[in-house]
Amino acid sequence: MTTKPLHTPTPTHVPGLDLALQLLDNAGSLADLKSKMQAAKALATTAPPSSEPALSVDEAVEVIVDEGQVFASAWSMVDGPFDQGNAMDDANAAKERFCSVVRAVLSKR
Repeated sequence: MTTKPLHTPTPTHVPGLDLALQLLDNAGSLADLKSKMQAAKALATTAPPSSEPALSVDEAVEVIVDEGQVFASAWSMVDGPFDQGNAMDDANAAKERFCSVVRAVLSKR
């Protein structure tokens, strides 16, 4: 079965848009994307036990990039065809979660 991308490429470059569109394509559906965003939220709001070892550089980069993709995706929805009036609030919440994840990763280093 062939799946069709969820977006149409745009001729202008918007920072973060390519990454957000790629995430949407890889998610397969908006439900998958929502699931990933909820998992990222859980990660950002869960304090790890102090006995956990520090993250390796590769692990730290992966965690930050994954949350950055969620933030970029949320931001790309603002004023888009799927914005139901709450995309700006969602993007701001994703930014707060992204900052929380970055802080948590840096505190483990």
